[in-house]
Amino acid sequence: ERKVRCDLALSGTPCTRCVNKDRVAQCVLVSRPTPNDTARRKRSAAQNNSDEPPRKNARNPALDRSESSSTTTNPVTETIPSALLDAEQANTHNRSRSVRLTYSGISPASSRQHSSLSQDGSTIELLQDETDPSGPAPYAMSEDDAHLQTLYRMSQSDTAHLTPETARTAHQPPRRIFQYYGDFNALSLLGEAIGCPNRRRLVQVELDGPQSALAKQRELSRLDEIDQAYLAARNVHDLPDNETCDTMLNLFFKHVFPYTPVVDRCQLVADRQAGNCSTFLLYAIFSITVPYSKPMTLHDMGFDSVTHAQRTFFSRARLLFDFGCEENQLSLLQGSFLLSSFQNSFAPDKDFRFWLNQAMHIATLMGLHRRNVEYELQPSVQRVCRRIWWLLYQRDIMFMLAGFENVRHINDEEVDSRPVCHADWLETPPTAMLPVIPDIEIEFFIENCKLTKLGAQCLRLSLNTDVAPSMVNVREIGQAIVTWRTNLPPGLRAEGSLYGNSTDIWQSVILTFGFRLECLFYRTIRRFSSSLSPSDLEWVNQRLLGAMFDLSTVLRRAMALDILSTGPPSLIVCTTQLLALQIDTVLSPQCSRGTRHALKADINAMLAHLEDVKDCWLNAKWASRVFGWVVSRTGLSLREPEISRGSTANGPGGNSGHSSLNLPEGMVQQLQPGCLNDNSDKSYQGNALLDPSEGLPETWFQDMINSGILEEQDQGIYDIMNLRMAF
Repeated sequence: ERKVRCDLALSGTPCTRCVNKDRVAQCVLVSRPTPNDTARRKRSAAQNNSDEPPRKNARNPALDRSESSSTTTNPVTETIPSALLDAEQANTHNRSRSVRLTYSGISPASSRQHSSLSQDGSTIELLQDETDPSGPAPYAMSEDDAHLQTLYRMSQSDTAHLTPETARTAHQPPRRIFQYYGDFNALSLLGEAIGCPNRRRLVQVELDGPQSALAKQRELSRLDEIDQAYLAARNVHDLPDNETCDTMLNLFFKHVFPYTPVVDRCQLVADRQAGNCSTFLLYAIFSITVPYSKPMTLHDMGFDSVTHAQRTFFSRARLLFDFGCEENQLSLLQGSFLLSSFQNSFAPDKDFRFWLNQAMHIATLMGLHRRNVEYELQPSVQRVCRRIWWLLYQRDIMFMLAGFENVRHINDEEVDSRPVCHADWLETPPTAMLPVIPDIEIEFFIENCKLTKLGAQCLRLSLNTDVAPSMVNVREIGQAIVTWRTNLPPGLRAEGSLYGNSTDIWQSVILTFGFRLECLFYRTIRRFSSSLSPSDLEWVNQRLLGAMFDLSTVLRRAMALDILSTGPPSLIVCTTQLLALQIDTVLSPQCSRGTRHALKADINAMLAHLEDVKDCWLNAKWASRVFGWVVSRTGLSLREPEISRGSTANGPGGNSGHSSLNLPEGMVQQLQPGCLNDNSDKSYQGNALLDPSEGLPETWFQDMINSGILEEQDQGIYDIMNLRMAF
């Protein structure tokens, strides 16, 4: 009889061939002999020939191998109700029959699988060969078998390990890929079909990975010599010395971690000390931390300016990303989010929006937006992932409010992640490098999450430009923001910040975000003035003006206490938006003399702050250039330039004004200093800014570039700020 492969493991008992041959009663799966089985039979035959009694209760070789492998690899076994049996045979078999899938890690050199049936025929075990205990550490299947491993993993109940092992282990674990599987995926449907109704959704698949536990060797292991030589020439792995790295991490924990708690502090410090910390993640941390460092620290790292250091760290992180050196999903997620925290260039390729989209892609792929994956993670990783998700949610709203994005990336109806709480900041006992996290920092983050939810409501109500929103809804949202501010914890309330003696920056930051939201919301509603009643329009204008002055008060107090520079870079965005709103208001025909004087002082104070921090934050440098030019052009500067035809701002008899601008000769004849003369009953002479063809030469933008007012790298600021539509 011709030998054919038996399909019992797939079709169940009996197999197709036994059914065709009418041998259903004799259908039993026989395991294929292995070299170990052959040796065992020879030893058994030798014992029989020497008249020794035969060994009783001989065990199945496959079961022996299962036990021996369990002592080394400790595989997880799950019992799944059988759905692989034929419907006709299911009624004749015991209902307790089950298909048991047993998996243990295998090395690339040992990828053979086999199946066996237990002696009583009650279970089917799908086993893989064990690895040599004295050989390399166990590794996973190849990518060709990843879907099979995914189906197996769905039946497991163990927790997922997102973080790599430290260098103290003998071998680096395999490359792990995590993915959230919803109800519509084919593998999800198949898993439920074969008896996994309570399948796990966050599936961990292990692929072949490098054996080195050190970060540099691990990150370069998949590159050829040419790529490695190129990265070496770019000094990608030339990190600062240990003392400087510790200094930068301390600055990160002090200034950045409170508003970006994207890492597990204890894990990060342990990995860096062991040499296993992701280089990509470290460069992302250094990039956002550099503006808070002292000049001596910059000098120790070999840089002469913050901008130079920031761009160097950013370019190295980007190279590691482009070459695929970092393969850990959690490290990629953390580093990508940090790189979205600052504007380093206006290039559309891999700007801050790219990194945010990359982080959101990884987070949703891992299912961090779903509540049902939290129980499948380690507790420490679960806390970090929940914080990361709400950071992404915050930034999704903040980028919309800042005008950096035109559409939201997160659908609120598809998110059911649990809100963050104080327990999500639990850590091991503090050390000298990791002091206790102050409660005010935790409360700041929690309250900012609540505020961003209100921001989402504002966006849903105001983004529809065709229909004016209902004033009932507008008043409800306005009252909700006031209620949120009233219910802030005592350390974050307005009275504690404006009238107390505290100098904590997080009070100013949370109040700034709240008043900024009100300003943008009411200004958007004011666009529908033609659809509003006179009383409603007056109410909106009053709320807008009040929010602007409150926002200015918070920022100017922080400037006076010299704590604004210790806050997040988003404060610079809030400052520029307030400047634009103030200029818009002061140029309005309805602006009174008293309001004009107050706003003029505020505008110059904000502009002076941008000048002070422009060496630390590149977006402050761009903003100070643009707003300095606008303030000089509209006569809002406290030191108005004396410009005459044929002279320049820095020439004889000229005055550069607050921003020391060199204005092109073709533009000089158009400038009218003092166009907002308080003795004049006219609203203002600066309406030309609305239409450059009336008050400025047609080539005004190119003239600014040619005259050196704008550098080539600064031109993109006009595309983002859209000056012609801002006033």
